[in-house]
Amino acid sequence: MQHAYPYIPDYSTFTFPQEDFEGPVVDAAGHVLYILLTEKRSFGSDTTTITRYNGDVVAVIEWGSLSQWKRRQVVFTDTTIRASDFLSKRNFWSSVKGFRTGDGRDLFWKRLECYDAATRTTVASYGRRKNRLFRKDSPATLAVLRTYCDPRILDSILISALLMEKKRQEQETGGDGGDGDGGGGGDGGGGGDGGGGGGGC
Repeated sequence: MQHAYPYIPDYSTFTFPQEDFEGPVVDAAGHVLYILLTEKRSFGSDTTTITRYNGDVVAVIEWGSLSQWKRRQVVFTDTTIRASDFLSKRNFWSSVKGFRTGDGRDLFWKRLECYDAATRTTVASYGRRKNRLFRKDSPATLAVLRTYCDPRILDSILISALLMEKKRQEQETGGDGGDGDGGGGGDGGGGGDGGGGGGGC
């Protein structure tokens, strides 16, 4: 199996499926860490279920629809959080979006880089899928600092990365997003308890 990602010391790189929201997310050795299953619905909100390799459900993202008055939200086993609360803007004009991990760390995305709010360390980097005319498409990647690969942290980084990428795609295509993006505030939500699973970092 060939992988299209750069080697970054001290980081573990995870490769998304060719379809960003449908299929396995694998590590450098080709081991499946997560499976993304997207259901498209004619009525109601499309959903993406994030499952660990052992079958445990991490969360379900309900993508929502403005035309159907359905907000984007993240559904955990014990709570449901609006996407704009899970991943909140610092202010209305800011492109920086922060979130809280399952172990209580405050992280934030600035464009394609994710930082620890306390240390300003770059903890993750998202590489977007590249469509190529004469070569095989290059899938999206997520490089995560190995010390942040604990499932309680990694789950939250993955969910936030999916939310960010979906928003970028909608802005590029003028799509119908239902995230209620003016939201914000709160503590950015948690990533659930992230218990068990993980590995591969």
